[in-house]
Amino acid sequence: IAPFWGFTSSPRLHDNLLFVQLGGTQENAIAAFNPISGDRVWSAYSDSVSYQSPGLFKIGNQNQVVFHGNRSLAGLNPQTGAVLWQFDHGGQSSASATSGHPVEIGEGRYFVKHRGNGGVLVQVHHTDGVYSVEEVWQSRHIRGTYIYAVYHKGYLFGNNGRILTCID
Repeated sequence: IAPFWGFTSSPRLHDNLLFVQLGGTQENAIAAFNPISGDRVWSAYSDSVSYQSPGLFKIGNQNQVVFHGNRSLAGLNPQTGAVLWQFDHGGQSSASATSGHPVEIGEGRYFVKHRGNGGVLVQVHHTDGVYSVEEVWQSRHIRGTYIYAVYHKGYLFGNNGRILTCID
């Protein structure tokens, strides 16, 4: 089901692939396209989206597309779409609750605004080719806004409604 005002995603270009979050329940929530021909290279994962965009990060030696859906966060192999790890953040599908993109806070740490009343920081661990994910903390201080959070020198800046907020 599309949100009342529709949905949108900022595409990401990396290694001659264009990544777009589409939302879908049949392994089609995110897709990679050839930016010249427009042909679909792969599609993967199942989750709805509202106003989120994928992230491009490196965990260990592996480049990853990090998908931020309404219910989950997942790391995918950018060349194949294979799911490397996933985390059910239990978010909401309202537009302001899930707008944004994963914000990297050090290697393997990501903040996402996943509910109307806050966000969550997760840590992705990588050991001997196996990934695991844990919740580090939740915060009600960045919430209720379409504005993306920004990380700089140990601080996460975002909005709590109309109030500029900083989290250590």
